[in-house]
Amino acid sequence: MNRQELADVVLGITQTLNDSDQVSPVFLDTNFRRDLGFDDLDCLHLHLLIEDKLDVSIPDEDWRDIEAVAHIIDWLIQNQPYCPHCDCYPCRCDEVAAVTEAVERQGVVIH
Repeated sequence: MNRQELADVVLGITQTLNDSDQVSPVFLDTNFRRDLGFDDLDCLHLHLLIEDKLDVSIPDEDWRDIEAVAHIIDWLIQNQPYCPHCDCYPCRCDEVAAVTEAVERQGVVIH
């Protein structure tokens, strides 16, 4: 995923957890506790959903410093290897190569 795709995923997950009476729009600078009223359980739920959706592991000690949507994206970019070939965090070239190879073994040519 590139930076924008990461942002879209994190914003979407955060918005689904934003179940307050007055649903506030979620932006990159949205603070989970101050702006959305998230409590510890909401933040834990967000943490687990982000890890599951993006297949990453964010250590608890790092998560304690994450207060806003942009902080999650910044952490992901700083802690996941960027690949200029596939323009994604983390690099998925090996996965793409494996799929391409499997498809080509089936006789389909990918250009």
